[in-house]
Amino acid sequence: MLKNKYFIIFLLILAVLLAGFLFWQFWQKAEWPPETLPTPSASAPSEKNPQSKTATRYFPYAGNAIDFREDGSQGDFEIELAKKEKTAELKWPEEIKVSRVQVFNLGKLWDLQDHRVVFDLGNRESATSTPFAFLASPYEIGKIPEGFFNFTFYDKNFSEKSPIFVKGIRYSIELYGKDENNFQVSASYTFDF
Repeated sequence: MLKNKYFIIFLLILAVLLAGFLFWQFWQKAEWPPETLPTPSASAPSEKNPQSKTATRYFPYAGNAIDFREDGSQGDFEIELAKKEKTAELKWPEEIKVSRVQVFNLGKLWDLQDHRVVFDLGNRESATSTPFAFLASPYEIGKIPEGFFNFTFYDKNFSEKSPIFVKGIRYSIELYGKDENNFQVSASYTFDF
């Protein structure tokens, strides 16, 4: 009987302490109330970090890792880009044998769900096989030369008839291939269309 009495007293003290802690937490003020947090808007600058020249975007294959690539060419070889009315033309050194081209729409900085691959061209190359076709420089995005296939994933939000490039959107074009020594190389070109 004495043990039950102490156990009940212990539970009552524990309940009072817990209730006091919850009451205290309820009345604490948040450091940053949600109504004072900045909200993204259509007029918010989404193209660059104002403190930096680099592009503050999310790299498609790195999830939430911020992509600090600057505008222009980055990677193992130099890419030149010429914008056309509805597409873009790429040039790279002749010794680079390009076997895959991917175009990423980088969307809005604050919306990770709108980043997507809008064009994916390849030749079914695997890590162990030798590709049977390479792209010749220059290459116009959207064209599908012989020996290549369009691997772009289409759905109800992005159909096969959707344009690859839309004015005012930020893109990253990534090229994969082999150099003159048969080593795997890659490069990207980041820009605003």
